[in-house]
Amino acid sequence: MFLNFLLTLGVADSIFSKGYKQMNGQINIETDIFDRINLTVDQRLIITLNNYYSHKLPLFLICRRSPSFPRIPDYFAIQNNQCVADLNSYDFGKPTQTIVIEFKERDNSYMNIIQLKKNTRANIIVVLEQRSDFVINFDIQDKYECYVPCQNLGMCLNGSCQCLTGYIGNDCSIETMDLASQDQLDPVSIYYLNITELNSFRFDFNERCGFIFQCLGKNPFYLRGELEYQSFIEISKEDSQACVDQINSNNEQFSLNLLPLYVFNSNSQVGILSDQSDGSNRNTIIYIVTSIGLSLLLIIIFACFKCKKRASQVNNLFGNSSSMSQKITLIRQMNKFMPIQTFQELIRKFPGLSDDQCCPICLENYQQDHKIRVSYCTHFFHSECLDLWIEKNEICPTCRSSLNYETLNKLTNTDNNDDCLYQNASSTKQISNYSSQKKIRLFGEHKSANSPAVPL
Repeated sequence: MFLNFLLTLGVADSIFSKGYKQMNGQINIETDIFDRINLTVDQRLIITLNNYYSHKLPLFLICRRSPSFPRIPDYFAIQNNQCVADLNSYDFGKPTQTIVIEFKERDNSYMNIIQLKKNTRANIIVVLEQRSDFVINFDIQDKYECYVPCQNLGMCLNGSCQCLTGYIGNDCSIETMDLASQDQLDPVSIYYLNITELNSFRFDFNERCGFIFQCLGKNPFYLRGELEYQSFIEISKEDSQACVDQINSNNEQFSLNLLPLYVFNSNSQVGILSDQSDGSNRNTIIYIVTSIGLSLLLIIIFACFKCKKRASQVNNLFGNSSSMSQKITLIRQMNKFMPIQTFQELIRKFPGLSDDQCCPICLENYQQDHKIRVSYCTHFFHSECLDLWIEKNEICPTCRSSLNYETLNKLTNTDNNDDCLYQNASSTKQISNYSSQKKIRLFGEHKSANSPAVPL
């Protein structure tokens, strides 16, 4: 069906393409190209997907199995079904997704490269969540040529781009920052940690946050992987050595030029308190704990029990994995439209909310310095609890009002400039059309003369 119009396959440097119009769902590309081409040891097959125009991008995969994907699969579903995809290009919204096929003595895969045994067939799949046009291109290429132009002064070496420090990606187009030189981390940036010296590292944050921290040799997709929730990151010398060994092995097997890096990104803004090595933090903590009295030790044990109980409630509710790439835009909107403020500031501005003393998610009483997010439906929660809730449920936990990207985007684009619920020391956000009941909830039965005007 797909290649009936092709007259010849097996002529090096020839490009064949096929366009598809208004496709939706899972599209299995039928082709006998794997039977027809006869690549030499110095050639490889380059397959690209491009020319798609839609709000939600299609995802291009090549799989050893014949999976069924009712929607765009996540990182773990792709792995479990023995598929490869150009996830970095997909996650960063690039106009082209590319998969490289090489024929080797054994099956293997890494990043967007899949190695197949001779005479092995693979399944070419495109998954779309809304109707879109796209074009599939086939190209037989010398394996010592780069299949993408190297950017940011990257050099093409043995068929792949060698990037300068601070840039990653198969074309060196993604800019990163050195984690070791930062004191503030934001959720829309990617940070790297160079482990060439094989040292141990520890970074303590000023609060617990969700993040992905992974060795490029194990997972080369910068926005994918298992999301962890804790207040520090730490790697040992053994971890560094294992990562370097894995990257060197991948570089040799797949003809790559990857640097020995860990990659970090978080789902919220967080500060770094310190970066100590060789377990010095733990030694300091042990010394302090052993020097204090019995009464203080009992207080610490009680506090640890409370923290563990709260962390257990949150982890049981939300799990440990999420697709970071699908949440970045929503996090931006939340930080812009539902800014974090303290409980004390919130009650001072809106005394009508003082009756709500307990977070509906974790059931813990608010303290004056607790960080709070307020939804447009006037319900408020610990900022950490609401961020974790929206990872799985894009609705208000109290009244079930929508908190998804589309709703926040519409509210953010409102043109009015009236003061309202979402305002803090640095910015003012507004929502119109509040009902009288919401006024009473915000300011109480008797609104003071100093209460900000809320338009009806």
